[in-house]
Amino acid sequence: MKLFIGFDIRTGNVQIMYADRPTDDAVIDYLQFKSRIFTDDFFEEAKTVFEDYFAQHPSLQNLQAYVVLPNLAVGFETFNLPNMKRSQMTQAVETELANLYEGRQKDSKVNTSILYHNKQYTTIGAVYFNKKLISQIYKLLTDVKVFPKVTTYSGNALLNSVYNFAPQTRGKSFVFADVHNEYTEIAVSSKGRTLGVAIIPHGMAVVRSEKVEQEYMRTNHDIGELAVINAREMAKAKSLTMTETDPSVIPEGATIADYAVDPSAPAGEEEKTAVDGAIEENASEPSEENPATENVEVSSEGGSDDFYESEEDEEKRLAEEAKAKQKKIKVFKKMPKRYPKFMTREVPETEEGVQFENWRIIAKWILLYARQAELTEYIDAPDYVLVNMPQDCYFLLEQTNLEQGNDGLQFKPFEASDKMAGTIKGNLNLYGGLFSSHYNKTNNF
Repeated sequence: MKLFIGFDIRTGNVQIMYADRPTDDAVIDYLQFKSRIFTDDFFEEAKTVFEDYFAQHPSLQNLQAYVVLPNLAVGFETFNLPNMKRSQMTQAVETELANLYEGRQKDSKVNTSILYHNKQYTTIGAVYFNKKLISQIYKLLTDVKVFPKVTTYSGNALLNSVYNFAPQTRGKSFVFADVHNEYTEIAVSSKGRTLGVAIIPHGMAVVRSEKVEQEYMRTNHDIGELAVINAREMAKAKSLTMTETDPSVIPEGATIADYAVDPSAPAGEEEKTAVDGAIEENASEPSEENPATENVEVSSEGGSDDFYESEEDEEKRLAEEAKAKQKKIKVFKKMPKRYPKFMTREVPETEEGVQFENWRIIAKWILLYARQAELTEYIDAPDYVLVNMPQDCYFLLEQTNLEQGNDGLQFKPFEASDKMAGTIKGNLNLYGGLFSSHYNKTNNF
């Protein structure tokens, strides 16, 4: 029996999987947590949760566990050093790390390796594991009589699975895409080494959608979108649009939900009001929604008492105006982008055509990472793209290759996974921990 334990920051749960062979259906359980993963509160909560779980599964106790960390829990750094003798290289690396992190690397286990070498300099790669975090995880497991054998991170374990089940990939350079339902994990292999990982928020749920999806409508890029909106307003000499998450412009007691735009509102209404009514570009400018306020002349003889009942009322009015002004923010409804006809593709009428249009969203990101790998000096240009996805969707890869042409990067299905049990095929990043002692050893704790 093999035991695998993974931590998922994205969903906030812990995955516990156990299996004998990859062809046998594995069992995977998801332990849900209220606390954010890897915080002190999480480890307090996990102590009780793990005790209850392993008390119900006594057969898992006294087993060796393969621990897989999320990619974000591991650091990766590269730096260049002038060429020198190997005996001097170790000291030079330690000095460089101390200069980069001012001694903070002492709290981490740092694994280094040579990534690139030419006549002038050598590129060093360093992988960081937080010692405190690892010790907390190990204590958590040993307290329930589970003994960690090796720790690695998700992207590395993913490629280790590929190297094990597809021997022809060992020592090769390629991009591997593991397509899940809600996301896709991408890992870059450079001559058999893991040198880049990423997760994009699009998966089979997008591909299998019944309509043609637009990435712009499914993914929020708040900073970029607000930057464009504000730039347009500045050009028109209007007031800046404030982000609804800015606490300085959200009234006390209000929540982000108060600023949500009704998706059923009529299309074409680009600007919506938040909380209290219509948008006012400038309270002093007359408009149909905001008629001009009549001018009131205050005579010097009568003083301000003819206009304000008292000084207390004046202060109250000013406070109310300041509060009302604070409430008036602009919230823009997200609308599908409209492109000129020559830039648009025909809307497919078949189910397969719709799936391919949606798959192109994921394929675009894969190709972007492949291009980035090609432009990175210490990474070998990928020879192809390997994709782990449901077998009934392999036709998407064939269509992608036709669209790419002979000169484009070719997409191949990870056919080795077709012989695996469904649970293993869907959790290669966990099962790959089993092969951590065989491949990419510098990426292990």
